[in-house]
Amino acid sequence: MTDKIENTDQPVNESAATTEIPAADPQAPSGSDENKTLAQAADAVDSAPENLEDPYEGAFADTRTKVMHTEDLLNKEKAAARRQLKISCHRCLQKLDVTYLEPFAHFNCPACNGDLIVPKWFDNYLLEEPGGIGGMARVYRALDLALDREVAIKVLNPEVANEKERNELFLHEARTAATINHYAVIPIYTCGTFEEQPYIVMQYMAGGSLEEKLTAGKGLIPVNDVLQWMRDVAEGLDNASRHGIIHHDIKPGNIMLDPDGNAKVGDFGIAQALRDTRAEKVFELTKSWISPHYVSPEKVLSGKEDARGDIYSLGATFYNLITGFTPYDHNDVDELIKLRLQKDPVAPHQHRSEIPSEISRLILSMMFRDPEKRPSYREIVKTLNTCLKNRGGEPSPKKKVLVKSQGGSETQRKMARKKSVFAYVYYAVLWAVIITGIYYAWKTGRLQPLIDMVWKKTEAAPEDNLPQASAAFAQGDLKKAREIAQDALDNVNANPATRRQAALQLAIAYYLEKDPKAKDHCSYIAEQVQALQEQKEANTDNTEEPDTLSAIIMFLANPEIKPEEFESTVLKDNDKLRVAGLLAIFLRQAYDGAPRNLIIKDYMVFLSSASVEPETNWANAWKKRLEVWTPCVQSSVGSEDKLEPLIAGLLKVKRDAAALPPGNSTTAAVSAPATQSNSQQKQVPKPTSQSGNLNASWLASDRAFAKARPQPADFSLPTDLVSAYLAKLPQGRKDAEQQRSKIVSSFRDNLCRTMLRFPYQGDVIKLKDGKQLKGTLMASPEKLSLRDDSGKRHNFKWSDLPASQLKDFAAHYIKIRTEAGADTEQKKEAAREYLHLAVFCDWYGMYADCAAYGKKAQDTDPSISAEVNQCLLR
Repeated sequence: MTDKIENTDQPVNESAATTEIPAADPQAPSGSDENKTLAQAADAVDSAPENLEDPYEGAFADTRTKVMHTEDLLNKEKAAARRQLKISCHRCLQKLDVTYLEPFAHFNCPACNGDLIVPKWFDNYLLEEPGGIGGMARVYRALDLALDREVAIKVLNPEVANEKERNELFLHEARTAATINHYAVIPIYTCGTFEEQPYIVMQYMAGGSLEEKLTAGKGLIPVNDVLQWMRDVAEGLDNASRHGIIHHDIKPGNIMLDPDGNAKVGDFGIAQALRDTRAEKVFELTKSWISPHYVSPEKVLSGKEDARGDIYSLGATFYNLITGFTPYDHNDVDELIKLRLQKDPVAPHQHRSEIPSEISRLILSMMFRDPEKRPSYREIVKTLNTCLKNRGGEPSPKKKVLVKSQGGSETQRKMARKKSVFAYVYYAVLWAVIITGIYYAWKTGRLQPLIDMVWKKTEAAPEDNLPQASAAFAQGDLKKAREIAQDALDNVNANPATRRQAALQLAIAYYLEKDPKAKDHCSYIAEQVQALQEQKEANTDNTEEPDTLSAIIMFLANPEIKPEEFESTVLKDNDKLRVAGLLAIFLRQAYDGAPRNLIIKDYMVFLSSASVEPETNWANAWKKRLEVWTPCVQSSVGSEDKLEPLIAGLLKVKRDAAALPPGNSTTAAVSAPATQSNSQQKQVPKPTSQSGNLNASWLASDRAFAKARPQPADFSLPTDLVSAYLAKLPQGRKDAEQQRSKIVSSFRDNLCRTMLRFPYQGDVIKLKDGKQLKGTLMASPEKLSLRDDSGKRHNFKWSDLPASQLKDFAAHYIKIRTEAGADTEQKKEAAREYLHLAVFCDWYGMYADCAAYGKKAQDTDPSISAEVNQCLLR
């Protein structure tokens, strides 16, 4: 193990020996006169006659001296080119210079004889020990000198590093995996290229892989450990699939353990976003990596699979870990792969009797040849959670009696048998009483609430109490659906569960109708739902998640609730109303006129959930509408008469933007709503000319109110500060400022994520106190860490930076993106980043920069002109 590193970036300061003999040029061709002469001289020394008394005198002495001086010069040039490397022994703290030792060589400390390994420089990391070798890369345990933490670095193998497409795929792994934020997925810290070798930096998993557990030769792995690992991995893969990412290579070798024994899935080397247009190319590059023991049948047949292919591979991995056997076994790889197309594997409990029968059935169902019949991740997690809970309990009284009766004297065994008989009689009487009580409760109707509740919790989806409304929503008949829901909510004699369902469907209907008072309507609906919950009948209704339902309506009513906070705190993965909550996020973003990239992002999250949730779930009544919604949201394609008003409004945004010439868009699209009073309109100055008004002078004159804007030193912009500020503004100003505040509140975190993946190496960094720094900068939400050219680290806070420095950071990354070349979609994304940067400059009073970046957004993608006007000219 490598300990403290000293003077890490200093070159070896050794001067070359002085001599009049010219040194051989190592770069010279082998046939050059100078190198040829020296080679001949060396040969002459080696072939000197043995009978000479002193072979190094005379002509041979000069030649030998010349050769020795030449070797010294070459060695010293090599040494001078190497970075100095000093370490301290981890046992005795003896300082050692290992600059000249071969990397990864083992040696003994001269002071205490402790075993040490020579590390190796790699960019700003120190590779401490090589690990496993994969199909394309090798993994090293390393030290991140900037943040002083142990990491794992995956470096592309040299033999494939010169292939451009493989390089792109390798770095695509980092970008894909970095989008997943889940406790059961190995986090990616950053990636880059050093000496033409692409690399990825990730969390170091000290526990090794599950493949190592299988081959350790220590017998079968405890069942509970396997259940826990598979539960966590299923959670992680479920999270990835809901973000459109499939792993494609689940196997024990790609599941790692941290120091606490927690499992995390990694190596998304062939993971692909579902929308990735390179999928065919990627498959060609990666088809040779298929793991024959774990590949899904559909992958074998067609070369393609969706998230259900990962479920099959997870089932095969589960099978291997819990039984010690692979599902299929054959010496010929082709036959091994074909076996899964012809027969089912042996049931796991036949290999290992202690495997619970429900787990054996679960594993076999995960490996069904028909993907449609495989369970979902949520069903897998639910089964594993139930089994883990049951296995963690105490044995039943019956089992305890039987255990005691197996040993002891004859008298003890007789006593045990008597106790056993007494136990049987006791439980028979007890069950008779219970059955009689249940029968009586059922006959008198008192059992019905309990039956409803239990039946509710075991159903695949909550009961639809308003099927007529759900059907109308599914057909796009918004008016009919709203009327049915309104009548049901107003009917005080209706079942509380029916009225609660009607309340949520009615709230969504107001948004889909784009009702100007949708938020006010939702506030009133929320009050009605609260009153329903306070009634005594609330404990007898069969709604699965009444609290979630209320929270969704409150989210639609209260603009101060942030979508990301609402999703993370309210919408649980196993909640059947989650799909309705995700729909609410998308609808509110579209209703509030959020940036189109955010609307699309939230729609894709909703789409992912809706696609796996059955239509029988009334909260997913809009699933059939996705066929006409998706082209409209993603590509602004569709017909208004077939779309709900809110969804059709996304078409209008596209047409308005297309109809306006670049740089000359009018502000008609951002005028005040029709319901706004004339007095409110007069309070808010509106630019009446074209977007040429977007300049520093106009902004400065229009932003007199902006002196009260909250501007936290760390650029975090908490919700409470924004709410207090917005409350003091007139409605017209409030709407515009609220939209801008949303962009500013996420600006620092978005920048931080970018800097975490790609450390900043730009111009001089200026701090508020006047200090200037330059080097490699990495960021986290809490602090920034810069390593300067001398190797010294400087840690400071976000509050130490002026707003202008954050502006420079963001502009640096956008410039890199645009200079690298981009397709139409990437240009749109860059344009929105310029727009967000312009809004940030506006908020912090940098009006000249705001105008410049606003126009830069329009120049990058003219179709964004309407969004620029909406964000900056209101």
